[in-house]
Amino acid sequence: MHSTAPCLFSSLPAALQNRFVHFLRQELGGGQNTVVAPADEWLQAALAVDPTVQVHPARGTFWIRRGRKALENMARHFLVVPRPVAELLDRHQLLRANPADYGLTDEEWLALAL
Repeated sequence: MHSTAPCLFSSLPAALQNRFVHFLRQELGGGQNTVVAPADEWLQAALAVDPTVQVHPARGTFWIRRGRKALENMARHFLVVPRPVAELLDRHQLLRANPADYGLTDEEWLALAL
Protein backbone atom coordinates (compact mmCIF):
# COMPACT_ATOMS: atom_id res chain seq x y z
CA MET A 1 0.00 0.00 0.00
CA HIS A 2 1.46 3.32 -1.09
CA SER A 3 -0.61 5.59 1.12
CA THR A 4 -2.47 5.63 4.38
CA ALA A 5 -6.15 6.39 4.68
CA PRO A 6 -7.03 10.07 5.23
CA CYS A 7 -6.78 10.97 8.90
CA LEU A 8 -6.74 14.02 11.12
CA PHE A 9 -3.39 15.73 11.53
CA SER A 10 -3.67 15.45 15.32
CA SER A 11 -3.82 11.65 15.05
CA LEU A 12 -0.46 11.39 13.29
CA PRO A 13 2.58 10.28 15.29
CA ALA A 14 4.82 13.14 16.46
CA ALA A 15 7.50 12.37 13.86
CA LEU A 16 4.97 12.60 11.03
CA GLN A 17 3.52 15.81 12.48
CA ASN A 18 7.00 17.33 12.42
CA ARG A 19 7.53 16.21 8.82
CA PHE A 20 4.15 17.69 7.88
CA VAL A 21 5.05 21.03 9.52
CA HIS A 22 8.31 21.12 7.56
CA PHE A 23 6.42 20.27 4.36
CA LEU A 24 3.81 22.96 5.06
CA ARG A 25 6.38 25.66 5.82
CA GLN A 26 8.23 24.89 2.60
CA GLU A 27 5.07 24.79 0.52
CA LEU A 28 3.32 27.86 1.89
CA GLY A 29 6.48 29.86 2.53
CA GLY A 30 7.68 29.22 -0.99
CA GLY A 31 11.23 28.58 0.20
CA GLN A 32 11.94 32.29 -0.26
CA ASN A 33 12.76 33.16 3.35
CA THR A 34 9.23 34.47 3.87
CA VAL A 35 8.48 32.29 6.90
CA VAL A 36 8.58 34.36 10.07
CA ALA A 37 7.23 31.91 12.64
CA PRO A 38 9.24 29.05 14.17
CA ALA A 39 8.25 25.46 13.49
CA ASP A 40 6.54 25.18 16.89
CA GLU A 41 4.10 27.97 15.96
CA TRP A 42 3.38 26.23 12.65
CA LEU A 43 2.70 23.04 14.60
CA GLN A 44 0.27 24.85 16.90
CA ALA A 45 -1.47 26.38 13.87
CA ALA A 46 -1.77 22.97 12.22
CA LEU A 47 -3.19 21.49 15.44
CA ALA A 48 -5.71 24.35 15.66
CA VAL A 49 -6.92 23.74 12.11
CA ASP A 50 -6.42 19.96 12.41
CA PRO A 51 -6.69 19.28 8.68
CA THR A 52 -7.52 15.92 7.18
CA VAL A 53 -4.34 14.65 5.54
CA GLN A 54 -3.22 11.62 3.61
CA VAL A 55 0.36 10.47 3.97
CA HIS A 56 2.32 8.95 1.10
CA PRO A 57 5.35 7.44 2.88
CA ALA A 58 7.06 6.11 -0.24
CA ARG A 59 7.19 9.60 -1.73
CA GLY A 60 7.55 11.45 1.56
CA THR A 61 4.61 13.68 0.67
CA PHE A 62 1.29 14.71 2.18
CA TRP A 63 -2.04 15.47 0.60
CA ILE A 64 -4.24 17.91 2.48
CA ARG A 65 -7.75 16.60 1.96
CA ARG A 66 -9.61 19.15 4.08
CA GLY A 67 -8.59 22.32 5.87
CA ARG A 68 -6.10 23.59 3.30
CA LYS A 69 -7.85 26.95 2.90
CA ALA A 70 -7.86 27.50 6.65
CA LEU A 71 -4.14 26.67 6.85
CA GLU A 72 -3.37 29.02 3.97
CA ASN A 73 -5.35 31.84 5.57
CA MET A 74 -3.66 31.34 8.92
CA ALA A 75 -0.23 31.17 7.30
CA ARG A 76 -0.84 34.26 5.18
CA HIS A 77 -2.11 36.33 8.11
CA PHE A 78 0.06 35.16 10.97
CA LEU A 79 2.95 32.94 9.91
CA VAL A 80 4.29 34.25 6.60
CA VAL A 81 5.56 37.71 5.75
CA PRO A 82 3.58 39.21 2.84
CA ARG A 83 5.97 39.08 -0.12
CA PRO A 84 5.93 42.78 -1.11
CA VAL A 85 6.73 43.75 2.47
CA ALA A 86 9.58 41.23 2.62
CA GLU A 87 11.10 42.85 -0.47
CA LEU A 88 10.78 46.31 1.08
CA LEU A 89 12.37 45.11 4.31
CA ASP A 90 15.26 43.68 2.31
CA ARG A 91 15.82 47.12 0.77
CA HIS A 92 15.35 48.88 4.15
CA GLN A 93 12.66 51.07 2.63
CA LEU A 94 9.84 50.23 4.98
CA LEU A 95 11.32 52.16 7.91
CA ARG A 96 11.77 55.32 5.84
CA ALA A 97 8.24 55.35 4.43
CA ASN A 98 4.74 55.84 5.70
CA PRO A 99 3.36 52.33 6.43
CA ALA A 100 -0.12 53.44 5.41
CA ASP A 101 1.16 53.73 1.85
CA TYR A 102 1.53 49.95 1.66
CA GLY A 103 -2.11 49.15 2.36
CA LEU A 104 -1.32 46.36 4.79
CA THR A 105 -4.05 44.74 6.85
CA ASP A 106 -3.79 44.47 10.62
CA GLU A 107 -3.11 40.75 10.19
CA GLU A 108 -0.18 41.42 7.87
CA TRP A 109 1.36 43.86 10.32
CA LEU A 110 0.85 41.26 13.05
CA ALA A 111 2.65 38.70 10.87
CA LEU A 112 5.61 41.06 10.63
CA ALA A 113 5.72 41.40 14.39
CA LEU A 114 5.82 37.65 15.17
